[in-house]
Amino acid sequence: MDRPLDVSALPFDEMIGREWLATNALGGYAASTVPCVNTRKYHGLLVAAMAPPVRRMVLLSRVEETLFRDGWPYALASNEYPGTIHPEGFRHLRAFDHQPTPRWLYQGEGWTVEKSLHLLRGHNTVCLAYTLLGGGQPLDFELRPLLAMRPIHDLMYQWNGRLTVEEAPLAPARQGNVHAYDQSHSHRVPPTGRTPEVFFAHDGSSFDPQATWYFNTIYRREQERGYRGLEDLWMPGVVRYKLVPGTTVYFACSADPIDLAAVIRQVREQDAATVTLSVPAPPRAAPPAPAGDSILADLAGAVDRFIVAIPRDGSLGTPGGVSVIAQYPWSPPQPRDALIGFGGLFLATGRLNEGAALLTSLAAKLQDGLLPSEFPEDGSSPLYHGADVSLWFVNAVHQYLRRGGDEALVRRHLYEPIVRIIDVNVYVRPDRGGLMLGGYERDPQPVDVRRLPAEFRIEALDLDISVLRRLADSVADQLVIPKVVCSQHVGTGHLERRRRRRRSAGGSCHLRARRPESHPRRSSIEAPLDSQRSGASAATCAAAVVGDRSGERGRARHGD
Repeated sequence: MDRPLDVSALPFDEMIGREWLATNALGGYAASTVPCVNTRKYHGLLVAAMAPPVRRMVLLSRVEETLFRDGWPYALASNEYPGTIHPEGFRHLRAFDHQPTPRWLYQGEGWTVEKSLHLLRGHNTVCLAYTLLGGGQPLDFELRPLLAMRPIHDLMYQWNGRLTVEEAPLAPARQGNVHAYDQSHSHRVPPTGRTPEVFFAHDGSSFDPQATWYFNTIYRREQERGYRGLEDLWMPGVVRYKLVPGTTVYFACSADPIDLAAVIRQVREQDAATVTLSVPAPPRAAPPAPAGDSILADLAGAVDRFIVAIPRDGSLGTPGGVSVIAQYPWSPPQPRDALIGFGGLFLATGRLNEGAALLTSLAAKLQDGLLPSEFPEDGSSPLYHGADVSLWFVNAVHQYLRRGGDEALVRRHLYEPIVRIIDVNVYVRPDRGGLMLGGYERDPQPVDVRRLPAEFRIEALDLDISVLRRLADSVADQLVIPKVVCSQHVGTGHLERRRRRRRSAGGSCHLRARRPESHPRRSSIEAPLDSQRSGASAATCAAAVVGDRSGERGRARHGD
């Protein structure tokens, strides 16, 4: 966005149709709509990755801010409840900008307040800053944090557990040009059997504990998608400030103990390069189209939001690793998407070191020639559900070397995994319609490529039916196998006629149904293969799929 968005004339529905996103390079994020009305259960001002970059939890859902002038309240916040919007702070919103950090400008009679959100890079911490820009006298200001404290895919409801708030111990004050804060400005919500530990701190005049529940927050987009869209949020109390013209006050929330002085110092350093937000004047002419370099810079900046670092004590393994969040807000790290977009994410943006870290971290997780297709959100073991992930990995290594990557690193850490992938790749073959089918063999038979003709294609290799049966067994529970009607076995002449009919239909896969000796002879036998869960049944289906290219070794007999 080249200039702040003038929202003063936008209708409410259009304002909540525009969403913003800020990330912290750990998988955590903050996201909402322009007026900070959460329309998704994934929205929140602090969504922390408790085991970076997964196990994300919505800690701070939103805040309710109220400004007082001459005893009259002016709400800055907005929220949707059944049948109403309350409060209606969006009516005071005049401008919004999301670069370099989300910022809002509110105006009322005799006052102007700028609000900014800072998600600290490498930390599960968010800091909100409020500056009184206009007005000749100090104004009272109240802030109410509303906590969800639940996983991103869940919803919170009032429950009988005891949620409390207590003063939190402070880290030692650091040297600098910010003052130290006494213990009364830092607070802790202890963990329970259902909720995590949450910390918040402020530089206001006081905190008044008023623990209460806010019921029936509506998430409009969830309801439109057919999901549950009502949630209860817990409010620990009220933080009170005295806003003085030209000064800034702060509120921070974190999954870890907060050193407020250090947080404020980082925010001030970030703000030093930021121009104060103002109400944009109507343009006299259409703005010029951005130059190519500008577009590239915008794309490079967007890339930064999706690349996440795995800490040395992270749950995904390799120290100093890198992962990619393919789609905020609900997607967990997905190596397949990261490898598909490897060139644009890491090479075009000059992130060769981070690209190498991604490749080496994935190579360490190679299993039977497969690479993970997804790291689950709950932090459990990686999922190996994509036969093509390993092929994208080989392609990414090739791109990395072409763009000047470290050849010694590839030889040291990536060569052996690539050899292993190629060794077992004989059972992965292209199929009709641009699809791919197959699996990986744990103990592949070596092939001397020097003895193969120049026109050799991998599809020409014979397949081992025992391998196909094992692969079919491994996916039998994932497939819906329909009933197969097996005609009566009446002799070789009948089978020969069936073979001719199959050949005339264009297929080369031969299936023979053999009647079990113990089964009485009858005109037809209906055999629900999914009820048997046997290797022979599943292998028959697998052989039928790959039979067009497997030759004689692709033939199978039902019951063998």
